[in-house]
Amino acid sequence: MKSEYIVALDLGTSKIRAKAARKNGTELAYAELDADGCVRQGYVHNTEVAAEKIRQLIRDLNRQLTAKGETKIKQIYVGLGGFSFHSEYYVADRTVDGEVTDEILAELRQECEQYEPEAATVYGIIAPEYRADGKLEQSPKGVHCKELSAKFRLIVGRPQIQPCLKTTVEDKARLKVVEYIVSPLASAAELAPEEKRDGCALIETGAGITTLSIYKNNLLHYLATIPLAGDAITKDLSTVKDYERNAEEWKLQSADLLTTETDEIHRALDARVNEIFSNVFRQIKNAGFESDLPAGLIITGGSSQLKNLQGYLEKQKYPVRIVSYPTQSCLKGLLLAGKENCAEDAPEEPIRPVGELFGSPAPVSQEKPKPKQPTVEKNEEPKKKGWLGTWIKNVATTAEKTLFDDQES
Repeated sequence: MKSEYIVALDLGTSKIRAKAARKNGTELAYAELDADGCVRQGYVHNTEVAAEKIRQLIRDLNRQLTAKGETKIKQIYVGLGGFSFHSEYYVADRTVDGEVTDEILAELRQECEQYEPEAATVYGIIAPEYRADGKLEQSPKGVHCKELSAKFRLIVGRPQIQPCLKTTVEDKARLKVVEYIVSPLASAAELAPEEKRDGCALIETGAGITTLSIYKNNLLHYLATIPLAGDAITKDLSTVKDYERNAEEWKLQSADLLTTETDEIHRALDARVNEIFSNVFRQIKNAGFESDLPAGLIITGGSSQLKNLQGYLEKQKYPVRIVSYPTQSCLKGLLLAGKENCAEDAPEEPIRPVGELFGSPAPVSQEKPKPKQPTVEKNEEPKKKGWLGTWIKNVATTAEKTLFDDQES
């Protein structure tokens, strides 16, 4: 049977994760490793160490896949992350004075694609918001108007992000990449259709960065990254716990955001968490959505597992939902976005000789067959040669005939 699956790779500040799954969501293999500092705030900091960890992950996935009768990995999808990612707008206008056609829409898109922001690279272009003569139009094709405006949302970031990741994954880890997909866009797979329609804020708070994505009318309206997240909390706690690993364990096991404790470690916890989310709410306000998020906040990322985070955030009067498996949101989106099969083609079965399938025929003897001897039937007398034999036979026949003739008379 031919293997069919998608493979995704997510390089986070704390963990590097990889997963192989069917398009229907069935998981086939999963592996993760500590990043150990080779990724910082979403960027690859040490390409050699990161490449070796990626090779280890792929070997682990391949072992799991082959154990299930699947072929090995041929190519992968990779998430693009980093604290410099943010959204910008680009507005393209056209005088139509008639019907909006496919050609006009294509011209607007092409103009946007040619835009080059200063000291940044465009990593994604989101579907635009169209206005015909100033009025919002979901599907402008065929509409009659004088002026058409297309407001594109661009995802931009530092120019080095993708080249550095390409060096790590393709050149050093020697993996073929089908596509690089912006991680915050992939994580939006966690959003329900009604949440994206009504208006919501997706907040992904990991180890190195916190990302805010605002959706309304099924479109991304705003994206911002904040270079503060779980690692900053741990470092603050370690000033009280004396050792960072002890601080991390305390954060995961004992920290409670709704506690009434007022000791030094809880004050440090509350101060840093408040700083992170104050920045998030300031960005929501700057985007103009402070009072326009009826679907509320959807929280994901490793730091979403802080005890009572939901109750802590509900103080802001927003509905709050924390997703299941928050550390794998990016992987989930990458797997759903994948279109091309990532499995190697199974080797074709060689055509086997008929003898191998049904048993070898008996070997043909090279000896010449011996001449067949004449057979003598049972009760047949051997032939007598010469005159004496013939005379005896005639006498016996005459005597036998005379004997039976006398009995009949």
